[in-house]
Amino acid sequence: MSETDFDAIVVGAGIVGAVSAFTLSERGYRVALVEAHALGRGTSDNSFAWVNATSKTANEPYHRLNAAGADGYRTYAQRWGERAIGLHPSGMVQWVRNDNVADAAQLQARRETLAGFGYPVSPLSRADLVRMEPHVAFEANVEGLYALADAWLDAPTFIAFIAERLRENGGRIFDNCRALELMLDGNGAVSGLRTEAGVLNANEVVVAAGPSMPELLS
Repeated sequence: MSETDFDAIVVGAGIVGAVSAFTLSERGYRVALVEAHALGRGTSDNSFAWVNATSKTANEPYHRLNAAGADGYRTYAQRWGERAIGLHPSGMVQWVRNDNVADAAQLQARRETLAGFGYPVSPLSRADLVRMEPHVAFEANVEGLYALADAWLDAPTFIAFIAERLRENGGRIFDNCRALELMLDGNGAVSGLRTEAGVLNANEVVVAAGPSMPELLS
């Protein structure tokens, strides 16, 4: 296999792209990760990476997808350590005024839904809130919710760490290298990717370009 031949190419080196490339490399694929800019400088570098399924209660499958993602970070943390991957298991606190009927009902409904899904949450009284967050000036009539499993992620640290593990598995990273065109064979099947660094050959191409996806695919 030449230096430009791969089993799979991943376009986009944010969290989704980097983890996709690493996961493929763990399964024995020879992988190329292509990023138009520096690693993780798109969506992943411009959002607060709240690792949670607490806010995902509209339907159970979507909640469980997010809970599985949160479990994935914890699995990485058990393997390499929280500090190494940039994971901060802080938990999450929400609170509302209990004289606001709509907000209090919404918080109660969220707590009941999450408990029904088996996601660890507990109610908080004002006294609980004061003990947990002594620097917040809580009003007298508040109640809250604590989600123990929630965390936040230092996305640049995480991406840099996963990129190094990809390299250790034999993967190649082409950063500051724009993807230009999907290459097709005579039957119309994907055969590779034309980039600013030249043509990379692979029968599988994963596009994980976030909000740039429509522009890239056009």
